[in-house]
Amino acid sequence: MALKNFDQINREKREMQVGGEIADVTRIPSRVMLELAKAVESGEISDDNPASFDKALDMVAKVCTVSNPKMDADFLLDHTDFETLIEVVEYVMQPVREKMERQQKNLTAQAGK
Repeated sequence: MALKNFDQINREKREMQVGGEIADVTRIPSRVMLELAKAVESGEISDDNPASFDKALDMVAKVCTVSNPKMDADFLLDHTDFETLIEVVEYVMQPVREKMERQQKNLTAQAGK
């Protein structure tokens, strides 16, 4: 049987810099993806929930600290203004949104068959 080496999957590199620190946000850990899915399913993250932004920020920090332990939620809050922080959250979470949209389209297409 051939070896499928998942360590060598190449993705487009995505990095960001905040407060002089750089974080590689290319890889979003599975733990964060599962936590996000549960939060969306439970309504913890939704347009109507004012606490959604805090949850999203927490997940962004979990992605950033994989490559740069300094870039936790407090660091991001202390080194950005609010508009920039929103852009940071959107940038880091963009691949997640795209995956969720593709999954929703696939489910919709399967339901229509």
